[in-house]
Amino acid sequence: RNRSIFSYVRKGKGEENLTVVLLNMTPASYGECVFNVPLAGRYRLIMNSDAVRFGGTGFGGLDQGDPVFWTEEDDGDSPARLRLPLPPLAGIYLEYEGKEED
Repeated sequence: RNRSIFSYVRKGKGEENLTVVLLNMTPASYGECVFNVPLAGRYRLIMNSDAVRFGGTGFGGLDQGDPVFWTEEDDGDSPARLRLPLPPLAGIYLEYEGKEED
């Protein structure tokens, strides 16, 4: 199904230095979306263009606190997957923080 949702990974110098970028180019919001990611572990929200402070809707509670998302095991297509809300007309940036809990 074509939803005009795009995702990509921005890799840094180290293997674990990466940022996942999720873009929703439609006015529709999604309460739960699943995205394949290259590394299992913890991802911290570093930017949400739908945040209220940027004039957005604050959809999905992503404005509250410092949201962190843990990956789930995948079915074989990639090492892991993330499940999170996706706001309308927004860009979400998640930074990989590793496998261990602090």
